[in-house]
Amino acid sequence: MKLRKAKDIIGFSDTWLLIIGIPLIGVLISIILFGNYVTDLISDGHLPVCWLASVFYVTVFWLGYRGLFMLLHTKYPDASDTTKRVSLLIALVLVSYFILSMILHALTGPIVHGYFGLPKPNPVLEIIGALLVGFFILSLYEGFALYHRLRKTELEKEVLEKESVLTQLASLKSQVNPHFLFNSLNTLSYLIPESPERAENFVQKLSRVYRYILEIKDEKLIPLDDELNFLNSYVFLLKERFGDNLVVSINIDKKYLNRYIIPLSLQLLFENAIKHNEISKAKPLTISVYINDKGNLVVNNNLQKKNLVRQTSKLGLQNIKSRYELLTDKLVEVIEDIKNFTVVVPLLKAIN
Repeated sequence: MKLRKAKDIIGFSDTWLLIIGIPLIGVLISIILFGNYVTDLISDGHLPVCWLASVFYVTVFWLGYRGLFMLLHTKYPDASDTTKRVSLLIALVLVSYFILSMILHALTGPIVHGYFGLPKPNPVLEIIGALLVGFFILSLYEGFALYHRLRKTELEKEVLEKESVLTQLASLKSQVNPHFLFNSLNTLSYLIPESPERAENFVQKLSRVYRYILEIKDEKLIPLDDELNFLNSYVFLLKERFGDNLVVSINIDKKYLNRYIIPLSLQLLFENAIKHNEISKAKPLTISVYINDKGNLVVNNNLQKKNLVRQTSKLGLQNIKSRYELLTDKLVEVIEDIKNFTVVVPLLKAIN
């Protein structure tokens, strides 16, 4: 297990905290433990030695407590583990204090009290002072860690909201751009005289597409059932345009319909497939949507790339991947071979 760095936990390198804090705490410890002997220490010239001894002890304990802090934050990094982490930290601080005290007294006692003649502090004051300072140090680190976590959560929320807006804008732009409207109106103008019923159905589906996009503008995740209902309307528009040249297969077990997915992700993946592949009677495009053996959603299409693809914003696929990275540790997979282009999208059990 590799220990996390201080910067990753508290948001900054604690080097300056060590450089400033250890000497200051050393002064505080000297006052607590040797305050009654100040006059004697000054007259004997041992005051600097007293301070240096205190700094040495503080350095050992500070680095020891810091190591425990880093270890527990590496093992229990989540906010939900705070109670467990703090409880273990308190227990380990108490145990480590008495162990380190015995070792340091055995190693440095003859030098500090024998050679330099420093007086022995009150043992009760020594324990109380050392533990108070120890808990102060750890409270400081935990406070910085909590602030960093809250700040990081706020930043991730801001980024997530921005990514969500970008997706909605990209989808709306693709729907209302002149090319899409031209194709939709062309299809509609053909249907009206040929089949008024189909034309009416086409308008209803087109309206449903726009309405869905506007309704989910504030949602970060959406039930798969809702997304599939929207996809059916979108596929209807595509089928009116491409006819049998576009083959769509959607096979989803009902038990997965209450799982959650990024809004508009399926529409963006379909749009990506259509935008980059040739669609004709000689080369029909087949898009399949199904659940793999790991319970993830798969969108697959046969690969027949266009020689020239019109310039795009490239927001679609990357946007989906970025938003999943913010919501979960389950990543979007993109697999491309000679014959197929496949995107594997994780299904989430609940909204985070």
